[in-house]
Amino acid sequence: MIDLAEILFNQYHNTSRLYITWDATSWHGSNALTSWLDEFNEQTRRIGNGPIIELVPLPSRSQFLDVIESVFSAMKVAVVHNSDGCSYNLMYANLDKLAILSSYQAAILPNIGTVSI
Repeated sequence: MIDLAEILFNQYHNTSRLYITWDATSWHGSNALTSWLDEFNEQTRRIGNGPIIELVPLPSRSQFLDVIESVFSAMKVAVVHNSDGCSYNLMYANLDKLAILSSYQAAILPNIGTVSI
C-alpha cells in the first residue's frame, strides 16, 4: 500500500489532495501504514509541494461501493468456478484471457460492465 501511495503521489503531484478508498480489511489500517502516512504527509506539508494523502475506508458490509470487489467477483465466477480444475496453468491462462477482454471492453466499450470468457 505504501508503494501504491508513493506512485499515486508522483502521478498526481500537481494536485492538492489525494483520497484513497478501500474496504475495511484489517491490513488497510495497519499501524505501519498509518505511521508512514502521517510522516509522509508531514514532510509534504513542510516542503509545501505535492498532495496530502488521506485514507477513506468504506463502511463495513459495503462491498457494492468497492469497485474492485465486483472485478474480483467476476474473476472468481469466470475463472475459478468455471474452471475444469485440470491445472494451475489453465487457470492462469483464463485469468490472462479475462484481463485482455476486460481491457478491451474498458477501452472500446466503456459502458459495458460485464466480461465473459
